[in-house]
Amino acid sequence: MADDRLRTYGRCWWPVYSGAGSPWQAAAVLVLLGAALGLGWLNEPWLTDRLREADLPPAQATYPFTDYAAFVNAARLLAQGQGAALYQLEAQRALQRHEWGTRYDPALAVPFVNPPWFAGLLQPLAGLPLGRGFLIWVAACAAMTLAAAAVLVAWARPPPLAGMAFMLAPLGFLPFWRTLLLGQTSALVTLGLALATVALAWGWDRRAGVALALVSVKPHLLILPLLALARTGRGWALAATAGAGTLLLLMPLPLTGFGVLPDYVRLLQSPAYAGYENLPQVQTWRAWIEATLHLQGAPAQLLLLAGPLAALALGAWAWSGVGDPHAGDREPPARIVVPSSGVKRYTARFTSYVSRFMFHASRAPAWELRWALTLLLTPWFTPHIHVHDLLIGIVPAAAVLRYLYTPAVVATMPPARRVAGFACLWGGWIGAWPLWLLPDARLALWGSGLILAWIVAELRATARTAALEREAWIALPHPQ
Repeated sequence: MADDRLRTYGRCWWPVYSGAGSPWQAAAVLVLLGAALGLGWLNEPWLTDRLREADLPPAQATYPFTDYAAFVNAARLLAQGQGAALYQLEAQRALQRHEWGTRYDPALAVPFVNPPWFAGLLQPLAGLPLGRGFLIWVAACAAMTLAAAAVLVAWARPPPLAGMAFMLAPLGFLPFWRTLLLGQTSALVTLGLALATVALAWGWDRRAGVALALVSVKPHLLILPLLALARTGRGWALAATAGAGTLLLLMPLPLTGFGVLPDYVRLLQSPAYAGYENLPQVQTWRAWIEATLHLQGAPAQLLLLAGPLAALALGAWAWSGVGDPHAGDREPPARIVVPSSGVKRYTARFTSYVSRFMFHASRAPAWELRWALTLLLTPWFTPHIHVHDLLIGIVPAAAVLRYLYTPAVVATMPPARRVAGFACLWGGWIGAWPLWLLPDARLALWGSGLILAWIVAELRATARTAALEREAWIALPHPQ
């Protein structure tokens, strides 16, 4: 079993299925290939300009200020021994003004608001010209995105044409190109979530925790996955996430000092940072309330609270009743006998609780759907998600894809329900297309709501089927 898992984790999709595939799968490949080529053609001008001006200083170039410029600016502060001022806006702006000269625009020069370890990660690019470093980072982002897609396809194991379509999907996905255009961190987050998803599916909780630590480059995207792990008793995954995250946090402290941590929190809460948020482009429940409906006062506050609470309630419902240990590589520990009295009783009880928490690797029925639902609730729960952050949508999409191609689902699910699942899956990809065309679109919110509705209906149907099977088993005569 373990050997088969290791082979599956590392191989691509084509040894799994044979056959020519359906016309719909071939059409999906052609559509996605066309989308990828079309978006590549539309983005060719800025990429050509970047290549031509790779070695020019920003003051003499024509390329715009991007998020990567803020990232490498923080890396240069560390390289110049100004790590203690990493989250001081004046220090960041002084270095930017020096580099950009008359082209410096404080309205476009976004501040660095990522954890300090990310500035340390970009240290190798700090000494390069801004244009050349940007191209290297863009190439790394493209490689991380394709690696994430490859890992997810190898896990999902769809037919060859469907797997090829999924591999092409990021290239034909607007958030991918938005990530490259800005030099954003969404590719790193997507890779971390992809590796963590596959590791959790196989019961490799420690590896999943280490992978989830990469997501801490945007800590708000970690909240719901960690709550889901706590809800299902994946203690080793939580412990590994905390350990790896703490290690990442401590690594740059010799260059920055401990004072940057409160500075980081103050910067996130400051009005100066809020001015860079660009709320019309934010794809969240909060943005819909404040930017689309333009609500203020008590009604807005009530609705702002209702969205995250509803997301938490739905996530808790999805994982409710998940308590049966997964019969996989690791068996749950035997129940510890608790003495009736004395100090040993409390020691044994504490040990029992800890062992259950750390070793209870639950593998719920329809785990892929529950995990996909958790990730898709992010725009409803988190107040800050931009278009480029929607790149993480390929991870829940892969989980739904794997579920739809599970042999038991293929054999038992009614065809209409399965077609609806595929329609919701690809509908989310199509729904992201007009995000650049409309000035104030919340299509990510409604696209995630569409597939969330299908997942909830499927989980309810799965629960009803399981209850009927349990009742039928109880009704059978059993030997005494």
